Formats: sequence, C-alpha cells, structure tokens
Amino acid sequence: MLQAYNLVIHKRSHTGEKPHTCGTCGAKFAQRGSYSDHLRTHTEQRPFSCDICHTAFSRQYSLTIHRRVHASERPYKCGECGAGFLDSSCLLRHTRIHTGEKPYTCEVCNKSFSQSSSLKMHGHIHTTTNKNNGNTPHKNKPTPQPTAPEQAKDACGSSATVTPRGEKSVIEL
Repeated sequence: MLQAYNLVIHKRSHTGEKPHTCGTCGAKFAQRGSYSDHLRTHTEQRPFSCDICHTAFSRQYSLTIHRRVHASERPYKCGECGAGFLDSSCLLRHTRIHTGEKPYTCEVCNKSFSQSSSLKMHGHIHTTTNKNNGNTPHKNKPTPQPTAPEQAKDACGSSATVTPRGEKSVIEL
C-alpha cells in the first residue's frame, strides 16, 4: 500500500500535478506533508522546539538541521575544497563557486546569478521607481556599497566578506 502511494507521489514529479491548494494564498503542493508544513506559515505555529536553546520551528526538518549547529556537525562536504555544510542545499549553492554556474537569470536584462536570492535582490533595480522620472527604473543609480569589508554569517554557517565593490568571498567557519 505504501509503495503504491509513493508511486503516485513520484508520478506527480513528472506530471507537475499539485492537488493540494492553500486556501489563503493559492500555493499548490504535490504532497500533503508539504501542504501541511506550508499552512503553518499562515498560523505561525511552530510545534518543533530545540531542547538545547528552545528555538521553535514549523518543520521537523528545520529542527533536524538546527540541531547540527549545536553539535558542530557539517555532514555535507565539498569535494573540491573540503568545506562542510549543514545540508545538501547549502553544499549545492557552494559548489557553484567552483563551477561558475549561474542558473538564475533576470528576464529583464539577462544578468545571471548563482543564487535565487541574489536574483530577487537584483530585481528591485527594475521595479523601484525614480522620483524624478515617474515609473522609470533607475538602473543607472549606483547601489550604495560598503566602504570597508563587512562580515555576514549566512544560514549555511559560512561567513561572507563583502568588499567595497560588492564582491563576496566565502570563508568557512
């Protein structure tokens, strides 16, 4: 019985079928569990709590990843440089440093990015309006850049140094 259900779920990955629809925002899901996890984003329900620091999470998987921080566990290792990461998605993003892959492309100007968050941030230059010129995107207005290197720690546990020109270098902590 379980195998039959798994086959149904697997087929949805090929057909794109997403039978579970959120009544609040319209998001669609192929699996009931993903749908249930999503519903918690609207209720802010966080039933999974860390027994060490008491941080609460809406998904069991998020708690599992979080516990690795306390255990200093980084099971996903880069085959190129040996850097360790909390989960496979962090490792995938990291490997793009080595491969130069930039799978996210702006539909307006065709500039490519290695991370979806960078594309999203970039998109603001096309949607922000210039006060002097109505709805014209201010592409030519430079984005303020830090004058000295700034340290920022991302969700994967890497530290990124942003240089005055906006370039990033990743340092494993």
